[in-house]
Amino acid sequence: TTEIYTLSLHDALPIWSDVSIEQREKVWARDYLTDRVKLLPHRAPKISSTFILEHVAFMHNLSAEQILATRQKPRVTARHVAMYLAREITDESSTQIARAFRKRDHTTILYGTRRISDRIAIEPRFAQEVDLLRRLISESFAAYCAAFAQQRAS
Repeated sequence: TTEIYTLSLHDALPIWSDVSIEQREKVWARDYLTDRVKLLPHRAPKISSTFILEHVAFMHNLSAEQILATRQKPRVTARHVAMYLAREITDESSTQIARAFRKRDHTTILYGTRRISDRIAIEPRFAQEVDLLRRLISESFAAYCAAFAQQRAS
């Protein structure tokens, strides 16, 4: 099979290389959505910090467990990016996000998001990578919602 992403030099954040949106959607559908459509709730889905964490882990070719359980720099950065995106994308409070990341205190989330915000401000390439990850998560959630609507219609 063809490798669909490569790792950047910036703490292993993914960079999709010459892959069409169509191909990305197929990857998401195959590796993520297929197993979860069966478990959809009866109400409309809402993006959560867990959804974001799983996607950040997937993009780093790791499990959510691996991102949560280690202090190795690339994984810590991935965890902080997931925290940052959860704060930016979801309606969840810092306390709710902390619970999803198995942290005792919401200040851990504030610290992680501040580190990513500071880094985005000074590293344009890192900012582009985080923005790309945000867009991919949004596309995946849109596909998830479409699968939900299709299941509800049938």
